[in-house]
Amino acid sequence: MQDVQETDTLAAPALARSRRRRTLSPGIKPTGRLQNIEPQPLEQSQKRLAWRAELEKQIAGLQVWTSQFSGSLRSRLGTVTADIMTQSTSLTSRGMRQIVSAWQRTDFRAVPQRIQAARRHFLLYCHLRLSDRSLNRLLFVSSPEQSDLAKLLAGAEQHSATTDRPIPQRVFNWALKAIHGETKSCTFVDCKAGRGRALVLASRHPFEAIVGVEPSATLHDDALMNISQFPRSLMACRTIECLHSDPADLPIADESAVYFLFAPPGRAAMEQLIGRIVASYRQQPRRLYIVAVDPRHIDIIENSEVFEPIAYPLATRIKASLFSPFRIAAYRTLV
Repeated sequence: MQDVQETDTLAAPALARSRRRRTLSPGIKPTGRLQNIEPQPLEQSQKRLAWRAELEKQIAGLQVWTSQFSGSLRSRLGTVTADIMTQSTSLTSRGMRQIVSAWQRTDFRAVPQRIQAARRHFLLYCHLRLSDRSLNRLLFVSSPEQSDLAKLLAGAEQHSATTDRPIPQRVFNWALKAIHGETKSCTFVDCKAGRGRALVLASRHPFEAIVGVEPSATLHDDALMNISQFPRSLMACRTIECLHSDPADLPIADESAVYFLFAPPGRAAMEQLIGRIVASYRQQPRRLYIVAVDPRHIDIIENSEVFEPIAYPLATRIKASLFSPFRIAAYRTLV
């Protein structure tokens, strides 16, 4: 027991020294003495401090430059954006005012009429320039130019006696379908002959005689030229006459007749013409026909108590509704 106690007493100082070594800082050498610490060089620490200060100075300058650049950039972009927005707003407001003004001026009720007029203009061009090309070569004076087709559709013939309205060949034949087979005993009367296009087209049908009336001297001369130059081999009726006279003074034939109305006169002249036809019919009842292309003042005919409408064949109605630039109608007397 005594030996054990002596051994513990001797080992205690060594354990204490080992514990002190473990608690020493890493910078102290394990010599067991605090007085032996080696200090870091002073010059190295001063250089680090100077380098850190310079770095902080550079960072501060960079931050100042960045803030100034970003502020200037934002101010410039803000000015440009403001100018763009101002110009865009002025242009937009001006455009909106123009759109509103155009909207107020637009009569949308007239849009279907404009579409219908454009369709008629296209169909008339196709008829006169394409379908009637062979017929135009046979005429001494052909149909008017393309620039005049809009006037023809607008019905300018009511305002000028020198206006010619050429009838397309197919439309003329469709209009006569209502009286097909009844033309041999009738006289064809064109109430406004123009350049005689309808007269030469009627000559290809077996009428008894053909008479036309034209108030314009220029158009009357052109009609005489077209009739004289048209090939006789193509005529089924060669008795053709064109008179220089007013449609209201149209001679009323005593026999059966077909009165063709494509360029009807004004309402007053139309009433006078229909009145003379009705009076002649009542004096001598006979078969009379009225064929109207692009009909005007139809109420005068329907209220005459003499004429009744004629129904066209179904095929003709379909063709006319799809491909004719003008509406067609036909009437006959009650006898």
